[in-house]
Parts: sequence; C-alpha cells; structure tokens
Amino acid sequence: MIALFAEEQKIPLKRSNAFFFGAAQVDHHAVRVAIPNTYMNESGRAISALLDMHRFEPDELVVVHDDMDVSPGQLRFKKGGRDGGHKGVRSVIGAMGTDGFWRLKLGIGRPSTPGDDVGYVLEKIPDHERRGLAEMIERAVQAIVCFAVQGPDAAMNRYHQRPSGPGADSPT
Repeated sequence: MIALFAEEQKIPLKRSNAFFFGAAQVDHHAVRVAIPNTYMNESGRAISALLDMHRFEPDELVVVHDDMDVSPGQLRFKKGGRDGGHKGVRSVIGAMGTDGFWRLKLGIGRPSTPGDDVGYVLEKIPDHERRGLAEMIERAVQAIVCFAVQGPDAAMNRYHQRPSGPGADSPT
C-alpha cells in the first residue's frame, strides 16, 4: 500500500539495509515514506534505523497495518493504544518506546475458524476477495493523502465510514 502511495505521489524510494525511504511534497506538505525491509514482526528494527537517520516525533508517524478486529474493507485511523496482538505494531512500540504514533488499520476481519489467526493472515487471498482488497488499498492511499494534506481529523471523518459500494468514499 505504501509503495502504491509513493508511486502515485511520485516519491522516489531509496533502499537502505532496514527500509526503503523517500521524501517529497504532497500538495505543499512535506511527507516522508518508509517501507520496512524486514519481516513484519521485526518492523521495530526498521523504525529504529529510521529514527537514527531521520528524527521525528511519534505523532508524525503513521503505521499502516492489517487488523482482524476491523471489518473487511474498513479503514480506521487511531492514535496510541496497545498493540492488539499485532506483532509488527508491538515491535514498533518497543522500538519507539511509546505507543503515541498514528495507525491506519486495514480491516481484514477474523478467520472463519477460531484460533487460526496466523494461518489466516498468511494464506493466499482468495480470488473472489481480491477486488475488495484492491479497492480498500486504493482508499487507504487516498486516506493517507488526506491525512498528510488535511490532517488526522479530516482523514478520520472521511475514511471511517464502512464502504457501501463503488465510490463510497468519493468526494462529496
């Protein structure tokens, strides 16, 4: 999703050992983009390296991640809070020493078989769900642009609604 955001915003990404990084202006607002070059559960390692190279405040960071507690297709911005069992978020909290950063949660829902969380997030996405996933990712890109340009309140107000069909999040 972040790679698509960077591509659409024409933000070139450079590779380091721990992450891909780029910086640019999005509608006259400075934006820095980083994609960990680590396993998801070790995202904190990339954040530590990023912090060593580019100082920023926790509330300037938006971590984008999947979330089983958010209904499929829904987006949720949240600032702070526990990791909710997400090992990547846990790793970032540990690396930063705070939970005071923003998250954009991409809803994937829960598996139909309780207790199969790991298998659920690692399994191949069924063909019949791919279109919905692509639409959610495109809305997530739009949500990040809105967050960067208009701020967190505007992004939350616009993108917390449950999608109800094609164009559900289109401008009004």
